Amino acid sequence: LKMVHFKDDEEMRLKQCSGLDQVDLQVESSEVIDVHSPVIYEGPDDASHQLGNRCDDSETAVSLHVYSPPYLQLTYECSNGEEKKIPVVHYGQMFSQIIESYPGEWRGGEIFSNLSAFQSLLDDVFIKGEEKGDDEATIHERITNLMSQIQINPEEWRMHARLHPEHFTRVLIGQSEKWMLILTCWDKDQGTPIHDHQGSFNWIKILDGQLLEENYVCNATKMTPAEQAECEEQTQKAKASGRGDGRQYAERCVQLVRSGVLPPDSVTYLNRDIIHRIRNVSGRPAFSLHLYAPPYVKARAYDVVSGGTELVFLP
Repeated sequence: LKMVHFKDDEEMRLKQCSGLDQVDLQVESSEVIDVHSPVIYEGPDDASHQLGNRCDDSETAVSLHVYSPPYLQLTYECSNGEEKKIPVVHYGQMFSQIIESYPGEWRGGEIFSNLSAFQSLLDDVFIKGEEKGDDEATIHERITNLMSQIQINPEEWRMHARLHPEHFTRVLIGQSEKWMLILTCWDKDQGTPIHDHQGSFNWIKILDGQLLEENYVCNATKMTPAEQAECEEQTQKAKASGRGDGRQYAERCVQLVRSGVLPPDSVTYLNRDIIHRIRNVSGRPAFSLHLYAPPYVKARAYDVVSGGTELVFLP
């Protein structure tokens, strides 16, 4: 590891406290520390420092840190002078208790975790939320924040990834009575039919690539059999005559209400009433993390023409 110490004087402290001026930190000293180096001690009044694996980017470095008394977050300054706070602990046995203690202003920060610890966090949010009597909306807001903050090492989730040349694939990462976590793998241009989640809530986090999501409402249940028959007849006539694909008639049954491209690291939330379809528009493989609460086995696929449905197993 490379450790850089910065000069610390009264003028710089005043600037840091006022927040009015950008602070130009000056390097006082730097050193490389390794397994043969002595233990480094720093007191509460020591100057600012920077520590990182900057000696050999091809190898992973691991270090052990002891803080007394314990503290929850550290402050660092960006090159533009903006001050940010990040957690001292990213995951571990006591992580759920620690993160609950963070002040509200930090809660937009990143949580660098792994799949196993992430599943423990999901259990904590769902189970402890119910034990405390939190309503569904409050629990779902916490899950949405957690999905936004969580950062999983690509080297880990790619170990689970499986692509299929004919259809998208879904890899079960973990499951409990409350939730189901799935890694979905999309080859170029692959997508789903219009489908629901059988009453489950759904969160999607884009890990790599871009996905086009289209949300629909089904009007077929509000149409009479005669109206459905007319809709289907007009659609087939339009297709047969070459006057388009009959979309203007089909949309009377299943209507598009929203669409948009989901970029990397974005998160979307779907309530139990939404039906949608997803397609990979990256021009290359894409990967996304899907959380369902509660778990489900089959989806109901929708016929865009008739509004009819069929229970199907998604790949």
